[in-house]
Amino acid sequence: MELQEITSVIVSSLNEILVEKGLNTVSVQDDTQLFGEGSIIDSLDLVTIIVQVEEAIRNNDDRTIEIVDENSVISDDSPFRTVSSLAKMVKEKLNAG
Repeated sequence: MELQEITSVIVSSLNEILVEKGLNTVSVQDDTQLFGEGSIIDSLDLVTIIVQVEEAIRNNDDRTIEIVDENSVISDDSPFRTVSSLAKMVKEKLNAG
């Protein structure tokens, strides 16, 4: 999957969650906070997004990756902070595998 496709899956998943929460007027951008201070979703919503990205990769590329691992969780600069940082980290994992 290309970076834009990964970003699209993240944005689509996030938009679904926001509609369910009644926050469908929130505009999702690359710098939209997913985790940490200023986040508009909770940790379970983030898990939902991660699972949907993993499923999209499995369906589109017939590959399995583990987005959440020890390195990503203990990183000082969390790859889960924004839409963009999550998409870039997923792309890096795909390129490495």
